[in-house]
Amino acid sequence: MHDQERCSQGRILVVDQEEWCRAFLSSVIKLLGFEDFKLVNTVPEALAALEECPFDLVITDHRQPDHQHLLETARLRHPATRFIVMLHHRLRNGYI
Repeated sequence: MHDQERCSQGRILVVDQEEWCRAFLSSVIKLLGFEDFKLVNTVPEALAALEECPFDLVITDHRQPDHQHLLETARLRHPATRFIVMLHHRLRNGYI
């Protein structure tokens, strides 16, 4: 597979230390019809993925250690990248 084909539009990078959150987002992304996405646990893993090729969207959690460094670095390397920063809110019976 050529690098250009591998780095096609619609690439999504999910960075979250919580397994349940990565699994949930993976399901949602697949339901929306996106096939080119990557799930990682840590900012260093995310930065390594961004070295390989750009992502159109980066989804991360504000509680992720060094998430601000991730956002700044991704924006410098790939200015067209969009971001979703999640804010988890704990309810009595779970997350929202």
